[in-house]
Amino acid sequence: MGRMKHSACAPRGRTGQTPRRGRRKSSDSAKLAVIETALEHLNQGFCIFDREHKLVICNDRYINMYRLPAELKRPGTPLRLILERRFDIGVNDSEDREACIRDWTQAVSAKTTTKTMVRFKDGRVLCRDHLPLSDGGFVSIFEDVTEGLRTANDLDRMQSFLDSVIANIPAMVVVKEVRERRCLLVNKSAEEFLGISREEMIGKTVYDFLPRADAELIDRQDDAALQARDDLTIYQTTAHTRRAGLRQLNAKRVVIRDQQGLPRFLMLVAEDVTDRLETERALDRTQSFLDTIIENVPAILFVKDVQGRYTLVNRAAEKFFGAPRDEMIGKNAGDIYVKAQADDIAARDAEALQSPEALTINEHSLDTPGSGLRHVISKRLVLRDPNGNPQSMLVLVEDQTERLEREGELDRARTFLDAIIENIPMSITVKSAAELRYRTINRAAEKLLGMPRDKVIGAKCFDLFPADLAGTIHASDREALRAGGEVLTHESSAFSEPGAERIRAVRRLAINGADGQPQFLLTMGEDITERKRAIERIEFMAHHDPLTQLPNRATFHEHLARMFGEASNSGKGFAVLCIDVDRFKEVNDVFGHAVGDEFLKAVSERLRRAAEGAFLARLGGDEFTLITACGPQPALAEALVERMFEMASGDVEIQGHQIRIGLSVGVSMYPADATDASTLLSNADTALYRAKKEGRGTVRFYDVEMDRRTREHHALQHDLRLGIGRDELVLHYQPQARMGGEIIGFEALIRWLHPKRGLISPGSFIPAAEENGLIVAIGEWTLREACREAASWGMPLQVALNLSPVQFRHGDLPSLVHRVLLETGLNPNRLELEITESALIGDFARALSILRRLKALGVRIAMDDFGTGYSSLSYLQSFPFDKIKIDRSFIMNLMTSPQSATIVRAVIGLARGLDLPVIAEGVETQDQLAFLAREACDEVQGYLIGRPRPIDDYAALVGAAPATAQPASSVG
Repeated sequence: MGRMKHSACAPRGRTGQTPRRGRRKSSDSAKLAVIETALEHLNQGFCIFDREHKLVICNDRYINMYRLPAELKRPGTPLRLILERRFDIGVNDSEDREACIRDWTQAVSAKTTTKTMVRFKDGRVLCRDHLPLSDGGFVSIFEDVTEGLRTANDLDRMQSFLDSVIANIPAMVVVKEVRERRCLLVNKSAEEFLGISREEMIGKTVYDFLPRADAELIDRQDDAALQARDDLTIYQTTAHTRRAGLRQLNAKRVVIRDQQGLPRFLMLVAEDVTDRLETERALDRTQSFLDTIIENVPAILFVKDVQGRYTLVNRAAEKFFGAPRDEMIGKNAGDIYVKAQADDIAARDAEALQSPEALTINEHSLDTPGSGLRHVISKRLVLRDPNGNPQSMLVLVEDQTERLEREGELDRARTFLDAIIENIPMSITVKSAAELRYRTINRAAEKLLGMPRDKVIGAKCFDLFPADLAGTIHASDREALRAGGEVLTHESSAFSEPGAERIRAVRRLAINGADGQPQFLLTMGEDITERKRAIERIEFMAHHDPLTQLPNRATFHEHLARMFGEASNSGKGFAVLCIDVDRFKEVNDVFGHAVGDEFLKAVSERLRRAAEGAFLARLGGDEFTLITACGPQPALAEALVERMFEMASGDVEIQGHQIRIGLSVGVSMYPADATDASTLLSNADTALYRAKKEGRGTVRFYDVEMDRRTREHHALQHDLRLGIGRDELVLHYQPQARMGGEIIGFEALIRWLHPKRGLISPGSFIPAAEENGLIVAIGEWTLREACREAASWGMPLQVALNLSPVQFRHGDLPSLVHRVLLETGLNPNRLELEITESALIGDFARALSILRRLKALGVRIAMDDFGTGYSSLSYLQSFPFDKIKIDRSFIMNLMTSPQSATIVRAVIGLARGLDLPVIAEGVETQDQLAFLAREACDEVQGYLIGRPRPIDDYAALVGAAPATAQPASSVG
């Protein structure tokens, strides 16, 4: 045989043994044996056929592959016989015997090397290599490739499956080689996400198809993955896409290594989680919103599992149960309530779980640690799975305790209101709107109607009253029903007994039903007789003075306005009179307010009679006004004033006291003095002021000069206020001496050094200071300045100063004196305070307390102007005086008036009896001094002894070097 080449058929590059074939001589049996031995050890089936297609040689592997009988191995066996036997055995997968034999015969006749697959019915597959021989025969080598093909097919299918998975998974997959980082694989998801086709990316780096910033970021991430300890890196990142902009990714980088452990590939698996994260955030927001609602809803809400354990408790439930929710979660009712109540709750839970209804509702009591015993409605909603098995139970508890308490309160209130309506003195009836039949009446209505309610209920007014009265009632009822909910009120008169007229107010109100239409008519009747009378009294009191019953200030101004209107139309004149009762304040202070009130009533009655119909009003206190028509001339007004003085003046007896009535009157005429109400009244008041200034008990008609003096008075008050701030006040001192001529002290007398008017005496400005209240500041400055000056004298002489009644009554005088003594260092027994009787009138107890406190300081107190008031003797007996000062008016008339001499003798005698020293003020002549010496007067003061001068003029007497007089300090 000649030499032939062959290659065994093996999957995936497996190479089989290639037998050498050489020329073989039929006589060379030794070589044949060697060849046969070699063939038997082959894994492949082997056979040689000659040109006549008869078997030359084959090995057992060939026979076994085709499951042929051993006798067919004999050389010379025809190929057709072998083929037919293979059909008989049933290994061929073809059913057409002749066609199969014909195909085989043609195949082995091929003159070229071929490779074919032979498939058996049992699933085996043989790979046959056909090698033609030069002499016309052929060699066939068979290899069983069944398992190899199965493995290869599996691998192919797996590869195809993996390719399909990678191509279609929603995650993006990109595989790059490590060296140049070029993309080797890009799946469909990556292509769609980036908006770049695979053709644009395969074989390219990211710098070729992404913005540089994104490419650099990916490079850094690749570097980090390659340098990481693990081959798997998981992270979150962002990426810019052409279609969707910035997206959020969950990414994994996997380093794929070769057999030597060196990085070969980088695989990126990334998932676009932007929408999912947004959905999760939306769900979180929704959940947070729902949690917030559940947490903050005022309803008591909790969730239990099927074992009755609490799994959710909201804030309201936490408060209701009185336990923190973390102490409740995971526990059941038995852990919170006493056994009986826990069993009751468990039974209700079981009932809800077993009920075919989703919702069960119970009303019961619940005793909680946090809220005590409460009455609740509990609603249980069972949540089930798709198979209907209970999974959990939502419980909503509505605390009905307050509602039930309110209902109880409403019931009690209804009962209470029924009792009120029944017993209220107002008559109340209710009628049906449709037929106007009585539905209910109260006790007062029974009494008013004079009928028992069982007769009235169900009846109409025509059944109960005469036709005319019933018609009136019926018409009023219909009018109220048409009023649309408005209360209609009318008054009617009735006589409960002869001569006793009563006034009734009847109110009707239509009460609408749910449909907005009148359903009932409520009628209320009330006796308002006393109220009407009270209103009339109130209206009278609003326009009249309650003490004198005269018109008051408001009514006066209304009448004055009417008079102006009438006068402007008619051209007729009228007069306004302002009237003051002289010394009324002293009457009030001396005899008390009760006597003062009676005194005013007596005065007003006399003025009323004198007015003879003219308009008389009381403005307040002792101020009266009168308006009278008198024409342009004052004659009628003068006659009226004379009549008033004649009828009103004189004594009146009040509670055993004889009190003299004195009047001061100011008159202003329209239109001569003013053409408007305010000016006319002001001018009358100015005239009254002048009448009082000129001695009281008189009348003054307004003139222009009077107005000028008033303006001057106001200017003086204004300048005084400024003068205090400018230190224009100074003190002058007048010496006081014993009868032998020894100087014992000085009285400090205030002066005002006006920049334009010069030195002004206190009589010119002190009244103005008392009017506007500046006297308090002036008095304090005088006290402080006099004490400071006296403390600087070398001689221990006394310093006396007069206290204004206003200053005496204002504030805490003893404390002020004490403070000034401490500030100046003056010995208290050198200070003498002169107090007039008018300062003591009024509050006797307070005045006594002030004098006693002053005495306790060591200060001396003298009664000034003795003999000019109401009750000097009682004052001497009650108050702690150290000296009596005889008023200058008695000393001035001493030599010409026997009465004055008698009074002076009496005062000196009285003082001697009381063991009080006496000082006479206003001594100006030697005759006056001689008289006082004969009567044993103790001390004197006046021009004869020394005029009031600055203290520097008396420096030698006080033991001090001449010094500049101290001006007043600012008291503003």
